[in-house]
Amino acid sequence: MTEQKGGVLSFGILAALWASSSAVVAITDALNRAYDVQEGRPWWKVRGVALLLTIGLFLFIVAAMVLLIFGPQLSDWLASLVGLGKVFERLWNIIRWPDSAGMLIVAMAVVYYYAPDVEQQWKWITPGAVFAVNVWQYWRGDCLSDVVVSDCTIPVDGKGDQRGS
Repeated sequence: MTEQKGGVLSFGILAALWASSSAVVAITDALNRAYDVQEGRPWWKVRGVALLLTIGLFLFIVAAMVLLIFGPQLSDWLASLVGLGKVFERLWNIIRWPDSAGMLIVAMAVVYYYAPDVEQQWKWITPGAVFAVNVWQYWRGDCLSDVVVSDCTIPVDGKGDQRGS
């Protein structure tokens, strides 16, 4: 009854990675249109860049979410490890919000730099990256922060909001 299915898990991870990188390929196409250029790279290079960007975005987003969700625990651990005390813990709890947003802005800047087939200069913070992160934060609303405290608003049958846990 307890047979291992490592191949199924590996296939699922590879399929999810391929599907996610397809979204990055679509972003690449959109950015090429925005820059009014034709894609000149071979398909394997476009897909390779998309796979690397997908993995990088995943790591950036996970790190940003870990900072947001486990920020207090991380500050407690760091403060006790280095012996910084309560001032560091409070400062960390304030800094983790702009830090996670900054990580997302850098992730978007990396996409805007490497995805399109154009030669351009690197910019750490681009207006497009700031705009994309702000729209994403607005779009996700307060539900993400509510999930952290297990209290997300879920509409049910159009009869108002039900509070779930």
